[in-house]
Amino acid sequence: MEVDFWGRIRNSVKASSLEAQATRADLENVRLTVQAEVVADYFQLRVLDAEMGLLDEAVAAYQESLKLTEVRYDTGLASGQDVEQAGIQLNTTAAQATDLGIQRAQLEHAIATLVGKPASSFSIATNVVVRNPSQFPFGVSVAIAGTPSGRPRPLNAASRR
Repeated sequence: MEVDFWGRIRNSVKASSLEAQATRADLENVRLTVQAEVVADYFQLRVLDAEMGLLDEAVAAYQESLKLTEVRYDTGLASGQDVEQAGIQLNTTAAQATDLGIQRAQLEHAIATLVGKPASSFSIATNVVVRNPSQFPFGVSVAIAGTPSGRPRPLNAASRR
């Protein structure tokens, strides 16, 4: 057995212990960073869901508008330019909806990667924006389905108290 006159062994053990604590802290920091990124991506995904819901409604409205404009054109009340403009508006909105779908898929794949699942077998159900004028002063109430707790939580004036 070696006598530790100068504290070399004791200091080496202490240094190793402190290095292990620092490594553990680094690991927890990485874990927290990944969790924060999952949360940020999840909320961004839900924002895209809300935007997609609005765009889907807009596409349906523009389809109806195009039909009405075509009827007006057939009866001589609208020009061909009006019909083309309605068609362009519909196609532009549909393209925006497609773009949001791609962005949503990218976020879903990022979340799958961050939680360690294969993207091909991972999916998050699309959330729908629910409107209920009686619950929110501006006429919009959003319910977040599929929250980590598994319970829907409405975001409206009453739930903020």
